[in-house]
Amino acid sequence: MPAPRTERPVRIGYARTSTARQGLASQLEALHRAECHKVFKEQISTRVKVRPELEKALALAHQFKEAAPETPVILTVHELKRLARNAAELMTLSAERGVGVVVGGVFNSGLLADPRPGATFDYTTASDALLSRALELQVVCERHGVPLRAAALRFPFGHPAVASVLVGARNHAEIEDAAAMLQSPAPAALWEELKALGLLAAGIPTPQGVH
Repeated sequence: MPAPRTERPVRIGYARTSTARQGLASQLEALHRAECHKVFKEQISTRVKVRPELEKALALAHQFKEAAPETPVILTVHELKRLARNAAELMTLSAERGVGVVVGGVFNSGLLADPRPGATFDYTTASDALLSRALELQVVCERHGVPLRAAALRFPFGHPAVASVLVGARNHAEIEDAAAMLQSPAPAALWEELKALGLLAAGIPTPQGVH
């Protein structure tokens, strides 16, 4: 059994505002609490593709990783919008720069693990519309012999920036189940049918093949 990892992660902070009227204080305070090794900050719009201080932060992250490959290096921001306007833009930004993304909440706090009346979505009871959509997803998955949980775990890996997924578990059995579901094959025909039925957007990246 390999020895447990003991290195503390190196955190590199990035703070950004679009205008001078927006203050950096709350971001800087949050990054300080996160114990960032160094913080880069700038005033620039997310519409600007090349952000000098962000590039410096990423360059430093790569330097740390090259010097100590076993040490986790984490680019830390206070809010997603400090990096990108939405998740899709963040994924593109990450892929372009070779930065791996860990996707959390793949079960949407429960709805995609067990869609039933009373299931939760973002930690509140799912609406009838969301429950109905999750049940539709489940029916299609079952047609292809894939548990909905497995599809939810495998779906993020369709994007080249995704390095791993993060799953919340209440006990050891749920951890073992998640590990087993992650190994379940999901055929390309599953994603194709989900797109054909409008349950996935036509242009969204999906995993290739069955693995």
